[in-house]
Amino acid sequence: MSANANQLVLKLDKKFKTAGEADEFLLKHVGTKKLDNLSDRDYKRLMGELHSMSDTKFHSNRNSRECTHCGVGFYRKYYDSEEAWAKRKYCSHNCAGSVKSRAESTKVCKVCEKTFERPSGMKHSSWKERRYCSRQCAGKGRSHKAKEKEDG
Repeated sequence: MSANANQLVLKLDKKFKTAGEADEFLLKHVGTKKLDNLSDRDYKRLMGELHSMSDTKFHSNRNSRECTHCGVGFYRKYYDSEEAWAKRKYCSHNCAGSVKSRAESTKVCKVCEKTFERPSGMKHSSWKERRYCSRQCAGKGRSHKAKEKEDG
C-alpha cells in the first residue's frame, strides 16, 4: 500500500466508527473499496471530502446558506461579490441545472391548443420563445397575425 493510501486509511479510521461506514464512503466517492490503485487525483479528492466533513451540524451565518434544491449547506466562495452571493441559491451547477431543466417542460399551442413538450436538446432561450407545437401551427399563427394587421 502506498503512503497516500496509508494516510487515507488513518483519516477514514478517525472519521468513521465502523469499517462498513468507511467502505460506503469509498464506494460512493471512488466506486471501489480497494485503495491499492488509487490515483493521486482520487486521493486528493477523497482527502478534501474527508476534510470538509464536519462532526457538527452546519452553522448558518451571513457567509453560508442552504441550497434551495437539495438542502445541503454551502459557503460563500472567496471570489463571490456581494451581488453574486445575494443571487446565489444553489450549492452547485448540478443543482441549478436540474431545477432549470425541469422548469416549464410543457406548453399549450396558441393555434390548436394541444399540450406539447420541450424537445430534448432545445436551448432554454429557444424554448422560452416557442409558442406553437409544429411548423404547420406556426404558419397558421403567422398568417392569422398578418390578417389581423391588415384589418387593424
